Amino acid sequence: MLRYAQDTTGDPTLDILAERYEWDDVQAHVGLTHRPTLAPMPRSDQYRGVFWNGSAVDLFTEDLGPDPAAAAARFRALLASVPGIP
Repeated sequence: MLRYAQDTTGDPTLDILAERYEWDDVQAHVGLTHRPTLAPMPRSDQYRGVFWNGSAVDLFTEDLGPDPAAAAARFRALLASVPGIP
């Protein structure tokens, strides 16, 4: 089970992982919850956005920054351009 917090300050609600996890574990989390998730990247202080695209787990390759609140705002802006994500 991954440790995470939920950010409900905007739409959609995001899961923010508490630490770095293996990619397979992140994919499994998003695949089960279908919630957009901010994941800290290995060997980096940057967050990346991972989301369910309707049929599979997808990843924004853009670094969203080291600050979780700023990364969440950037991730939500990116998600706004994805069809089917509220």
